[in-house]
Amino acid sequence: MSYAGMRRPSLLGRLGGFASSAFTFAATFWLGWTIFPRLRGGDFWWFWVELFACLAIAIVLHESGHLVVGLASGEPVRKLRIGSGVTLLGFRVRGLMVQLCMNPLGGGAVYFSEVDAAPTRFHLATLGAGPGVNLIAAVYGLGLYYSSTWVAAFAVANAICFFSSAMPSTSSDGVRQHPSDGMQILRLLFRPNVEVSTFEGAEMTADARAVVVRAVEDAQLSAISEVTDEHLLRGLAQDETIRALFDSAGLSDRIPPSKTAETDDLTTPELSVSVKKALEMAFVTARDMGIQKPNAAGICLGLLKTDCPASALMREAGITEEGLRILAAGAGQDEEDVRRARVITADLPLERWGSAAEKALAYAFRVAEADHAPFLGTHHLLAALVADPQSRAAMVLQRIGFALAWKDVKGDETEASPTSDKSLGFSPQTAIALAGAIWRTGPNYPTGTAEMCLGLLDQKAGSGAHLLLAAGVDTEAFIKALRYTPREWSEPSACTNESLGLWALRAGARMDVGRWLDARADFLEAERAAATDAQRALFSNNVAWVSLMSGDAALRAESLERARSATSLEPDQPAFSGTYAFALLVNGSPAAAVPILEADLSKLTRPRDRASTYCLLAMCRARLNQHDEARKDLAAAVAADPRCQLLPSASEELEVAGATVG
Repeated sequence: MSYAGMRRPSLLGRLGGFASSAFTFAATFWLGWTIFPRLRGGDFWWFWVELFACLAIAIVLHESGHLVVGLASGEPVRKLRIGSGVTLLGFRVRGLMVQLCMNPLGGGAVYFSEVDAAPTRFHLATLGAGPGVNLIAAVYGLGLYYSSTWVAAFAVANAICFFSSAMPSTSSDGVRQHPSDGMQILRLLFRPNVEVSTFEGAEMTADARAVVVRAVEDAQLSAISEVTDEHLLRGLAQDETIRALFDSAGLSDRIPPSKTAETDDLTTPELSVSVKKALEMAFVTARDMGIQKPNAAGICLGLLKTDCPASALMREAGITEEGLRILAAGAGQDEEDVRRARVITADLPLERWGSAAEKALAYAFRVAEADHAPFLGTHHLLAALVADPQSRAAMVLQRIGFALAWKDVKGDETEASPTSDKSLGFSPQTAIALAGAIWRTGPNYPTGTAEMCLGLLDQKAGSGAHLLLAAGVDTEAFIKALRYTPREWSEPSACTNESLGLWALRAGARMDVGRWLDARADFLEAERAAATDAQRALFSNNVAWVSLMSGDAALRAESLERARSATSLEPDQPAFSGTYAFALLVNGSPAAAVPILEADLSKLTRPRDRASTYCLLAMCRARLNQHDEARKDLAAAVAADPRCQLLPSASEELEVAGATVG
């Protein structure tokens, strides 16, 4: 299901549309009034041919103005379309797609990429260039108005194009709004420019997101319903680092160019199976390399590991995994990491979570399940907020004039199965938005739907924030309208199956800072609310792990029982068997723990997990007086991850045993 945010046309937009239509009628009437008396015989019909031809020329001049200034100012121009309907001719000029359509009077468009957008002043110049060219042409034609009929028609056609594009107005096709150039200029001048990513899903670096966005734009501008591995390869070729690698291998010239769209209809493409597999491989490879999130080189590495035509083309050109791994190891922290660290903290006040927000979150899960989504996204949150007209968020958005439209619905989202285990997790963007909503909540009133919407806007979180901001709904406008809506009823809500992800997030933040018993309390709450055996086993294992890490001797026996129970449900899960081995160790059975840990090492690829396992092995062997092996295991742990939280305990264990590392 694809979503689009729309805002009710303002009074200025409606008046602008009326004024544009009135001017078009008046200009055409005036042209006929001054020209028709001069026409003789067949000249009458020839004049109409001239008028329509001049309108087509005016449209070409208008779009050419946008194009020339956009290219000159460094705007990321992707496509030029003249006319509407079925494509007559399509070609490419140095990466620019040109599309000429059947109906030359159907307008046109210049499409810009979401990536690498130029500064606002350049975009203002680009927007003003189209009407500016029409104005110059109209003034020229009016100066020679009575010299010939075609000059008169040329002047009026350009005047009509100038007035209709320069006048602030908004039109709609039922799914998308189409603001005129004048309306876009006003918005840029009087609304703050807020950068927000439309990307929703697993975390990746900014350059990796840019690659995916370019691939989606490539498919969309070609009117193709799926983003294929070929689109992803072209997106990679536009990344500066990857392009240098492709150029050195001679691959850039062998990548097939984009296809021209057959019509002017822009679709919302889905990711193909091969692209999904490539992205999955990118995340797996990043995890195995100990990298938090893949960069553009990581995406390229994932594509290379996928069996598809793009992978075969790269291998034929001599692109190797070794070279890409070097580039993929350079991933760093970006703005989303900073926002996440700022809002998902060990002190996140979950006691402020409210029943109104809980109700909206439960409905969002139903929407996501009906959407067959792999996670709960911010667009599902937004859909749930507007679905209930009595919620405060819906009333505020209605007052602002915002409406959410969607298409390609496969079944009613309200008919999700009541027996669903709600095993969907939060997308990283949803987690940030919900945490932001809780921080927006005061100490006196629990979290409601208005705070959830503000969480989306404050954190600029994913596609949900993009839908709001693209329709002109920002934090300031929302708060202004919020003052005129009644407060909704919301009371404190405990952890439930829908919101247990929040408790798990805070527990993770508390583990990062060593607050083990506080993390244990959160995992116990999540375990109580879990609805499936798999969830209960996971949280029970987590309770056992943090209990052991706390060093509380009173919790050792319970931790052993919990770890044994979780392992019996999923014996092939290394995380569970590692916790069980840890429990055996602290309960006086290091010899029983060693074979379990050695078996786990052959399954683990993530450096952090291997470091923890090596630390536990070192502790076991120190207690078994196997000092040489203990020293080797401790050295391996330091090499795998020098920040491993078990390293101090392992080092202390070896010192007590007299097996210090030299």
